[in-house]
Formats: sequence, structure tokens, C-alpha cells
Amino acid sequence: MKTRKEIEAINLELKFCKTNLNYSKTILYRTMFFGFLLRCICLFLILVVFSKYVSPYLIFDDVEYENVALNYIKTATSIIDKSSFANVGGAGYLQPFWPWITCIFGYIFRTQYAARFLNIILSTLNVILVYKLAFEVSNSDVVSMKAAKITSYLPIFILISCFNIKDIYIMTAIIYSFWILVKFDKMSKVKIYEIILMIALMFGAYLSRGAIVEMMIIFYSIVILKSILKRKKYIIALLSIIIVAVVAFLLKDRIIGAFYSKINDYISSGRTSTSISFVRIDSISQIYKLPLTYAFATIQPFSLNLFNLNGITIWMQIINFLNVTIIPIAVGNFIYIFIKKDNLTFWLTTIIMFSSIIILSLGVFRHYFFLMPVEIINYSCCSSKKIENLDFIGVIVMFIFVLLVLLISISRI
Repeated sequence: MKTRKEIEAINLELKFCKTNLNYSKTILYRTMFFGFLLRCICLFLILVVFSKYVSPYLIFDDVEYENVALNYIKTATSIIDKSSFANVGGAGYLQPFWPWITCIFGYIFRTQYAARFLNIILSTLNVILVYKLAFEVSNSDVVSMKAAKITSYLPIFILISCFNIKDIYIMTAIIYSFWILVKFDKMSKVKIYEIILMIALMFGAYLSRGAIVEMMIIFYSIVILKSILKRKKYIIALLSIIIVAVVAFLLKDRIIGAFYSKINDYISSGRTSTSISFVRIDSISQIYKLPLTYAFATIQPFSLNLFNLNGITIWMQIINFLNVTIIPIAVGNFIYIFIKKDNLTFWLTTIIMFSSIIILSLGVFRHYFFLMPVEIINYSCCSSKKIENLDFIGVIVMFIFVLLVLLISISRI
């Protein structure tokens, strides 16, 4: 039987925890709001103010998406008009999810720019998703809040969300899926609607970019099997292995095809860039280059090109320069390799995905941008730890990164 003083102390502690939780939520929502506001201002400047002087497009993809959406708005007789979508060029896409989204939102709001605002909303939602994932990984409000603030205010995130590209959606789908994956790994409670939403997001990602979803299915299979074994349900584990093996055998052509498609589509583009040959992995015997390849990719979700700016839009030029702001995050992310992990499953699965993509797509910038939140979470975890000589290590690694940046930029002149 607890005494009155003990009960009062427990109630006081619960009240204190609840106050802290409410305070954290307030800061998080405020961070999301200001991030959303900055993105809206940036979009207004791009479409209204600066469009009089420069093109409001980033790359060839967003030009094509919005041209398809504009023609769809003019010809479609309903929100989903398959014949109109085919006639305006939408049927020509091997991965049609994002063109369909662009057309549907364009039809609803009667402007080809509607998907840009959707990207701003998704980019803002990514702030809370990064917070949730970082908290699940680290169990630290300090770490997760730092990761959320970086995601909200990092200049490259603010600017890139103002363009009609599918990478923001893929980022949302992957962050959410890794959040559910870590919850499964920790055997935390996962609600049915969360699983349904994860499957829906992954289906969209499957129709947007190859090989990513296939890797996530492999990760989920391993984590679920691991949780079953933890509970010592060996018969269920054996049945699960058999089911996964049978399904994998039946879908082997589709799964292998997804990876071959990724290789055929992107590896040739990366190979044409001779300036990155010293970090590029061309065969299994060159796997020793992986740490340098990984370091190279983490500072270049977009091409870090400070000198040769020919053949790219003004907005891409700005993003090239904004890549410099990623260097401190890349340094912390790289140092995190060598220290104790907050959640080993999360780190292993994300680094396997990251490594696989950069081996296949190194030099095809933007194709590993969707994993940028992983870097931010790793950096936030690293910066929260007390490590001896961390300042010295940081300076050395920073020097190496800056030297690498200069070599990359000079080699492209």
C-alpha cells in the first residue's frame, strides 16, 4: 500500500512528463508550421515573382509532368480519364504513379502546378515522420527534435519541395515504412491502419521507382522472422520461412527484373561520368571503394558542382550550391559508422539500401536523395553522444570531405 506522499510524488512526476510531452508537441508543430510557411513563400517566389525572369522548372522531368497535366486539364472529362491520360502522353511512362497524381491534382485544382503544393504538404509531413522515426530509433526527444528541425529548415529541402518531382513522395513512403519496420523490430504496438497506410504508400513507391520496394519487402521479412524467433514460436517461424521462400520463388522473375531494370536504366548514366571513376564501383573486386563511395554520395543527393554550371537551370545551380549545407550532416553520418548504434536494425537496413543504390546509381544524382532523412537521423544520433576527441575527428573528416568536394568540382571543369 502506497503512502499519500508516494502517490502525490507519482502524480507530480506524471504531470511533469505530460507537460514535457505537450511542450515537445508544441515545438514540433511550430517547427512544421514555419517550415510549411517557408516552403509556401519559396513557391510563390518561383511561380509569381521570379518566373518573369527565369523558368520555374528544375529539371526535364517536372517540365514533362506539368505539360502532361496541363493537357489533361484541357481534355479530361472526369478526374480519372484513362483515354485522355493516354492521349496526352501519360501512357508513355513506365512508372505512371506520379504522372497520374500530377494529372488528378491538376484536374481538381485546375492548374498544372497543383502537385507542387502537394509536395510542400508531403515535405511538411516528413518533418513529423522524421521525428517519429528518430524517436523510435533513439528514444530521445532531443535527438528526434534536432532531426525534425533540420528536416524542416534545411535549405535544400525547402527549395526542392517547390518542384514537381516524385522524390518527395518516395521520401515520405520510405520514412514511414522504416518507422513501421523499427516498431516491428522493437515489437512495439502497430495499428492496423498504420500497416494499411504503409502498404498503400509502398504501392505508390513501387509504381514510381524500381528495386526500392523489393528491398523493403526483404527487410520486413527478416525483421518479422526475427520477432517470431524472439517469442520462441519456432513452428510459425519455419512456416514463415517456407511461405517467404515459395513467394520469392514464384516472384523471382519480377524481383530480379526490378533490380536489372534499375541497373539498365541508371548504371550506364553513372558510367559516362569519368570525373567520379575514382569512387565508382565497377566490379566486385572494387568493393573496397565502398566507404569512399558512400562518403561521396552522402554529400551529393544532388550534384555538388561549384564551377561548371552549363546546361542546368538556375534553380538546379542554386541547389548545387546549397549542397554545401549538407557537409556537416554528412560528416556526422559518416562518424556514426564507427560508434555504438542506437538501433542496429535501422542502421543496417538503411546502409544496405543506401549502398545498393549508390553502387547502381552513383553519378545519377537525385536517385538517393530520398534517403537524406536517414543521414539526418544518424547525424542527430551521433551529435548527441559524448565521444572522446569527437571535435578532432570531426575536423579531420570535414577536411577530407571538403577536399573531396574540391576534387569533384575541379574535375568537372
